[in-house]
Amino acid sequence: MLNLYKYAGATAKIKGMNGKLLDKTDYEHLRSLKSVPDILEYLKTKETYKRLLSDLAPHEYHRGQIEKRISLSAYNDFVEIFKFVNGGTRSFFNIYFIYLEIKVLKNIIRCIFDTGDVIPDLMVYHDFFKTHSSLDIEQLSKSKTLDELVSKLKDTPYYKVLSTVDLNEKSLFELEMKLDIYYYNEVCRIIDKKIDKSEKTIVSEVFKSEIDLVNLMWIYRFKKFYNTDKNFIYSYLAPEGLHLKKDKIVRLVETNSVEEFLELAMKITPYKGLFDDLGKDTLEKNFYEELTRINNKLVKKYPFSIAELLWHMNMRNIEILNVITIIEGIRYNLSPSQIDALLLVPNMNGGVKIDS
Repeated sequence: MLNLYKYAGATAKIKGMNGKLLDKTDYEHLRSLKSVPDILEYLKTKETYKRLLSDLAPHEYHRGQIEKRISLSAYNDFVEIFKFVNGGTRSFFNIYFIYLEIKVLKNIIRCIFDTGDVIPDLMVYHDFFKTHSSLDIEQLSKSKTLDELVSKLKDTPYYKVLSTVDLNEKSLFELEMKLDIYYYNEVCRIIDKKIDKSEKTIVSEVFKSEIDLVNLMWIYRFKKFYNTDKNFIYSYLAPEGLHLKKDKIVRLVETNSVEEFLELAMKITPYKGLFDDLGKDTLEKNFYEELTRINNKLVKKYPFSIAELLWHMNMRNIEILNVITIIEGIRYNLSPSQIDALLLVPNMNGGVKIDS
C-alpha cells in the first residue's frame, strides 16, 4: 500500500508515456516507407518526436544528426519522470546521471578521434547538468585533443579513469571500455549503499543482471574475435553481477575455446537466451530480449514500484534503437521483412503490452 502512494504520481506519468511508445501499427508503417524523409515526417506526427525533429533541415538527414535527435527522447522521458519522484527513490537516479555523463564524454571523445567531425551539440543537457553534474559540458565540448579533455576533467572522478590510459596510443576502444567499467562499478556501489531497502531487490535484479549479460558478451567477443590473453580479458570485465560471481567468471574466462565457453555458459548461467542462434547482429538482439524478459517479470511482480520506471526506460531505449535500424534499413533499400529481422525484441506489439 505504501508503494501505491509513493509511486502514484510517477506511475501515472509513466503509464501516460507508455501510451506514446510506438506500437505494432507504427512499426509496420515505418517499415513500409520508401525514404528517410518519409520516416521523419511520420515521426513528426508522434508527440514524442515532433519537437525533437521539427527544425531538422534536409541537409541534416544523416545518421549522426538523426540518431542524436531521436536519442533525446529517452533523456526527455527521464527528466519528466524525475520530477515525480522524491526522497530515497532519487538515489536511483544517480545511476542515470552517471550514464548521461559517460554518454556525453563518449560523444566528445569520438569527435576528437573523428577529425573533421563536428563537435556534438550537447547544450541540450546544459540546464540539467548544471544542477546534477560536476561536468562543465560547454568547456569539455571545446576540447580538441584527448590531453586537453582529460586536463579539464581534473576535479571529476573521470580524471582518474582516463588518466590511466596511454593517450599516445589513442585507443578509442580502451577509453570507452574504461568508462564502461567505471559505470558498472558505480552502479554496484549505488545499489549496495544508496538504494532504499524496499527498492534494492528490483534495481539489483535489473542492473546486476545487465552486468552479468555484459560480462558474458565481453568474454564471448574477446574469445571469438580477438583471441586475447586471459589476463587481458580479466582487466576488461565489469564487477560481479547478480548470478555471475567471481568463481563462475574465472571458470568462463579460463575456457580454452569459444565452443567450450558457450557450453559452460549455457550450463552455469540463467541467460541461455543470450546465445540463441548466434549470427551477425544476433548477440545484441538477444541481450535486449533478456533484459526485456527480466523487466517484464519484475513489473508484473512489483506493480506501482520502481519496476515501472525501469520497464519504461528499457522499452524507450529499444524503440530508439529500432527506429534507427529502420532508418538505416530504408537507406540501404532493405525489404520490410529484412528490416523486421534486425529489430530488437522482434514481433513486439509496441511498448504498451507486457508479454511474459
